[in-house]
Amino acid sequence: MVFDMIGGVGSGGFIAILLVLFRLTAEEALEEFSNLNVNILDKQDIDAKTRTAALRGCVDCLLVKYKIDRTTRLLDVTNRSKGCKLAVAISYKHNARSICILRNYPSQQAVSPNLTIAEAVLATLATPPLFTSTQILKDAATFDYISADWALSNPTQELITEAHETFGAEAKVACLLSLGCGNAGVFASPDSFSMEEWNKLLECLVMDSERKANNLASQMGPLGFHHRFSVSRGLERNRKGINIITTGIIIQHTQAYLEELQVSRQIEICINALRFQTEIVSLNQLRYLGGGQTLSPQLPPLTKTFVMRKKPWEFIEKVLLLKRDSGDTNGPRMLLVTGIGGCGKTQLMLRFMKEHKSRFTYQFFIDGSSEDRIRSDMVRNVRAIGTEHSQKTFEDCILFLSQLPRNGQSLLLYDNVDDPNLDLSSLLPQGDSCAIAITSRNHVLGELDPEAHLPLDIMAVEEATELLLHGSSRSTMVTDQVRKDIVALAETLGCLPIALQQACAYMRQAKCSASAYLSRLSKNRAKLLGRTIKYQVDMQSISTYAAFEMSFEKLPVPSQKLLRLVSYFHWAGFPLELIDQAAQHNFVYYEQTPVQHGDDFYIGRQLLESIFFR
Repeated sequence: MVFDMIGGVGSGGFIAILLVLFRLTAEEALEEFSNLNVNILDKQDIDAKTRTAALRGCVDCLLVKYKIDRTTRLLDVTNRSKGCKLAVAISYKHNARSICILRNYPSQQAVSPNLTIAEAVLATLATPPLFTSTQILKDAATFDYISADWALSNPTQELITEAHETFGAEAKVACLLSLGCGNAGVFASPDSFSMEEWNKLLECLVMDSERKANNLASQMGPLGFHHRFSVSRGLERNRKGINIITTGIIIQHTQAYLEELQVSRQIEICINALRFQTEIVSLNQLRYLGGGQTLSPQLPPLTKTFVMRKKPWEFIEKVLLLKRDSGDTNGPRMLLVTGIGGCGKTQLMLRFMKEHKSRFTYQFFIDGSSEDRIRSDMVRNVRAIGTEHSQKTFEDCILFLSQLPRNGQSLLLYDNVDDPNLDLSSLLPQGDSCAIAITSRNHVLGELDPEAHLPLDIMAVEEATELLLHGSSRSTMVTDQVRKDIVALAETLGCLPIALQQACAYMRQAKCSASAYLSRLSKNRAKLLGRTIKYQVDMQSISTYAAFEMSFEKLPVPSQKLLRLVSYFHWAGFPLELIDQAAQHNFVYYEQTPVQHGDDFYIGRQLLESIFFR
């Protein structure tokens, strides 16, 4: 599947159902929609009842052709409600302004009618006066549904809201594809007082989706993830009503539109966005800011207990700020900061970027954990600079950063470049217009430029002591004994920043002193040393692990189980939706294909039930 969600209204909703529930290809959906036009929609001089009866017959044929049981419902968990999500808007006959969303997935925000697929198609296409309403009997009550295209000719904003509530506020969007039904042209008011002509004008105004599409494009266009395609000429309405436009005429004008140079380039850009899945904007930004005010992604926050590290700081300033020799200007400035996890590499670089923000035209923070993340963050940062960069690919971004004027130098931080198999050189700008900083646990990366390599070690005892004094938020006076205990704790934790931060958090929450923490830490460390371990580790690692063990044991047992479970997943973008979906089915398989489960399955199920079913 290419898309995570597909939706629409009216005929667009019908096409969405064909793609998602019938699982047709685009070519197959086009064929079925063309048949619907010829055999049902284009028929002249027939009343609504006759046309609706013909539509029912057409839907029955579709179900038989694609081997779908007529009783299959949208939320049939064993069949069609998986993979791409479907969201189709319909209305109520007796309250046409009220919008109802048909879904093939459960929603916590609103109750969705669980219609059969046949009923969903009929309701989606039931545009008055072409068709009669679709009547559904439920709980001894009759509901009359009609198409929502009168009240909602362009459902893009409603689908964004639906995606926000379904995937979560922080989910990122790589592509928003909007397909229109053609530019309706200019609407002139009739010269006569004929009620028929004025009603046709009103119909044109209500059904015009292009105005809303243009407003959305102006909001979302600058970042290059919104792609709108709608035939611009040939499908206009005349002043006396709607021209008789056959399926053949529509296809001819659409082909001519797609052959336009500008449209062809836009299609190519859209295809690349779908191919590379470059995440541009969060759903929260898209829903509440329209996507146009995302600006450059913000730097991650600095820890409140940051402690300046004098010698590493001076080295960073020397490499990135001092004037270069005349013979050393071929290529970007490079700084490589390596060290064990938790030694403060990222925090040190973030503090540098904050302190020297005015020295650089642009500052980009790039997740270096994989090539895909690097590409995505690079494109997102460059496109956020302005509308002139909204269509740039990754290669365009690299070229842009390589050719900036010298007085417009940028600073790029590639964070956590730990994969030894990553070909980093192909992902870096060239030329001398950039300063590039790389943090990594991989010490070998320092060989790229030994003179610009900062092997970051643990903190000095004085620095570690200062961090503990400020981070533990002690309100009592710092006596000689308190300072002595703090120094002892810093040395016990090996002066490793991440362990020190953990100790600060524990002492704040438990309201314990450094001596009390040290006592508890010693007990934990003794317990850890008594265990049989597979790999030999040093005392610094034991102390660090003991600090985390203490905090971990204060958590409720279900929380401990959950953390152990999620530790097997990547730290970013954990699929919370899977837990919600699985819980609704009691953590048993809900695929139709029988599966022979081993002991691991039942152990995993028992673990999930003990965490979430309390």
